[in-house]
Amino acid sequence: MKFKRLMILFAIVSLFIGCASTPIEQTVDPYKNLTMESVKEQCKPAGFWNVGVMGNPAIIIIYDSCNGIDNLLVVAAPDIKNNEKLTKAVMDIVYMSYLEYRNDMNKAQEWTAKLIKKEFQVHHVDKEVKFKSYVTFYILQGAVKEKKE
Repeated sequence: MKFKRLMILFAIVSLFIGCASTPIEQTVDPYKNLTMESVKEQCKPAGFWNVGVMGNPAIIIIYDSCNGIDNLLVVAAPDIKNNEKLTKAVMDIVYMSYLEYRNDMNKAQEWTAKLIKKEFQVHHVDKEVKFKSYVTFYILQGAVKEKKE
């Protein structure tokens, strides 16, 4: 009986040791170095629009190629009255409106965008917080529309 309990205990301990020593693959974020600062310093915009929703400002910036990313779409907006929900809603409206505009301009392709990163920035002047902003990065993807028969 003792031998049976000892074998069960040994099996359980072996199981725990086996699980503990299993290496866990860590995924590397391919967009870790993608920031608004790195984009401003290293990339040339192909398009830039100041837009807004009901008086709330936002910007859209398009890059043909930036930091190894083709068709990069950047949407940014200042934090509106410390209301994250309102700011993100404005950014969503701007993003969706841009896709609608892009699809209207090119009827042969259907444009979508894949969200790759979100960033929150605090902007300081002389160590004092002047404003905060949100930035979202997307990869634009165009596909040829199938003709309806």
